[in-house]
Amino acid sequence: MAPKQLHLGVALDGAGWHPAAWREPNSRPAELFSPGYWRDLVATAERGLLDFVSIEDTLRVPGTPHEPSDDAVDQVRARIDANLIAARVAPVTRHIGLIPTVTVTHTEPFHVSKSIATLDYTSRGRAGWQVRASSSAEEAAHFGRREMHEPTAADIAEAVLGAARENSGIRGDLQRAL
Repeated sequence: MAPKQLHLGVALDGAGWHPAAWREPNSRPAELFSPGYWRDLVATAERGLLDFVSIEDTLRVPGTPHEPSDDAVDQVRARIDANLIAARVAPVTRHIGLIPTVTVTHTEPFHVSKSIATLDYTSRGRAGWQVRASSSAEEAAHFGRREMHEPTAADIAEAVLGAARENSGIRGDLQRAL
């Protein structure tokens, strides 16, 4: 039997996962929305021989999960689209996998499939896809849709599989894995 391999990655989200991470001396808060900041983070992960980075994204203002957005000024209150970050760093990296979070609840399957297929092409086969399903009225309001119910595990699985099946740009091995 072949030895099992361990794959290591890092999840990137703004200045860090702690709400006050942007206050750390080396966090570079003035650069959070610049391409160079994200290029440097991913390049550091690649030099550290990590297998992949995942890039967090959501359709709501970053803050406390499962609570309405507030007007707090002691946290990072915005983020750049994860797929755009991955597309920006793809040409300047060589080996590390790039896994952006893509919300499929309100994004048309065509747009999801083309953006991930394009990332896969520009990264020379290093693209992944972290699926996110949103369920808050706050997120639905961005699209003028009706208020949504809290999804069950079955609802989420059905949404993910449906989007993957309709997505002509994603290879069959991913669909089998789902």
